[in-house]
Order: sequence, then C-alpha cells, then structure tokens
Amino acid sequence: QDFQFMRETLAAIVPILREKAPKDTLPDSYFCRRPQMRTLPKDAFFSRKEKLPIGQALGKISSCCIKKVPPGSPILIPGEEVTNWHLKVLESNTMIDITC
Repeated sequence: QDFQFMRETLAAIVPILREKAPKDTLPDSYFCRRPQMRTLPKDAFFSRKEKLPIGQALGKISSCCIKKVPPGSPILIPGEEVTNWHLKVLESNTMIDITC
C-alpha cells in the first residue's frame, strides 16, 4: 500500500512540475529518459577506468555517477552508455570515468 501511494503521488507531481516549471529549465526528456544500460553498475564501477572529456565519451560505458544539483538526481550512472543526451546536458569540459 505504501509503495502504491508513493507511486500515485509521484505520478501526480510530474504534470504539476511540467506545468509550472519554465520550459527552458525543465525539458520533458528529464523525466521520461531511460538510461541505456550496457552492463551492471557494480561491474562498471569496479572495472579498469580511463578518464575522458564527455565529448570524447559518446558511445562508451560510464564507470562513474554524475549528478546535477539541484535536484541531485543522477544524470549518468555506472554501466550506462554515454549518449547525445548526456552531451547536451553536461558541460563540455566535464571529465568522466569510462570502462576500458
């Protein structure tokens, strides 16, 4: 019951945020994006790593977690493939760890 209540509450919040938030700061894709997971987060986190600028990491598998504050939710997690979405959301000088 608690999980159902939480799910319904969160589902009710998203339309409110979309309506009230400025369109240029809260794109629809922020809430409906699904990470392209290529390996388990644990495997990516403990793998051999290489540090690259985000612009050179397109198509590679992340071994780190990057969050933007606010709101503090992850933008990139270990095991996720770096996509064009990440290139748009993260600053071009952002360095990330990728699996080798």
